[in-house]
Amino acid sequence: MFLFNSLLSLFISIILVVYNWKENKNTIYLGGFLFLISIYSLTHYFSVFGNSAFWLAIFYGNFSPFMLLAGPLLYFYFRSILNPAKQNLTWRDGIHFVPSIIHLVNIFPYLISPFSYKLEVAHAIHQNLNTIQLININYLYSFKFAFLSRPIALLIYLLWCTLLFLRQISQVNRKTSIWLMCFIFTLLFTTTAYLSIAFTLFKSTFSVESVNTNPLYLSSGVAYIFLPIALILFFPEVLYGIKNTDGVEKKPQTELNEEELSFYTDLAKSIENYLHSEKPYLNPGFDLK
Repeated sequence: MFLFNSLLSLFISIILVVYNWKENKNTIYLGGFLFLISIYSLTHYFSVFGNSAFWLAIFYGNFSPFMLLAGPLLYFYFRSILNPAKQNLTWRDGIHFVPSIIHLVNIFPYLISPFSYKLEVAHAIHQNLNTIQLININYLYSFKFAFLSRPIALLIYLLWCTLLFLRQISQVNRKTSIWLMCFIFTLLFTTTAYLSIAFTLFKSTFSVESVNTNPLYLSSGVAYIFLPIALILFFPEVLYGIKNTDGVEKKPQTELNEEELSFYTDLAKSIENYLHSEKPYLNPGFDLK
């Protein structure tokens, strides 16, 4: 289930950006967020359930600095939805990238290590999942801190986005409000469930069976798979960038007076008679001039 949903979310995130980057630039943030969450989920799958050391060596640790960008991307998306004038980033937004840069420095020695070493780490994790706590690829802080910092940071950003949304909910159209509420609820449930499981596992030893049979884990997986399916079935305008014209004020049409109407009617008749009698369109050099 995790593998299928991760690949589905990865595919949807790409579709989201491709179809929206010109007209709805704010969805680039949503696509980037779904992309990072999908990469994180794939890393989890290859660590716990997958048997391929090659794929685990590719995913494990190498994308971790970018995982801390999930929260900022979520915030930028909500901010641009609630305030379209703030779709572009400013120099002040650079503060949101600081944790990711710190973690990049923290894990940089591992990033430049030979791929053969990463394969050894992957083999060790597959032989015993508890090895993941012993083989610490972080150089500035512990594995536990790095492991928990990502979901905690995401939860903080998520609560921040929820407050922003509740403060401006009256200014958001109904369709967008429903989507944002589903988005918030799904992420709140999956993030808190993941944190609960993580804290439980840190109190004892890691076990594939204990993770796979955990009710919170199973229910969070169902909630997570609901997100891309909801985008496809219920919110196609978010996915494909279809404009919602409900409530949009239409520009009133200007009515012509009798003199203007008579002029344009005579002009149309003269053009029509000219086309019928002279047949200028048969001339290869004919144009609208």
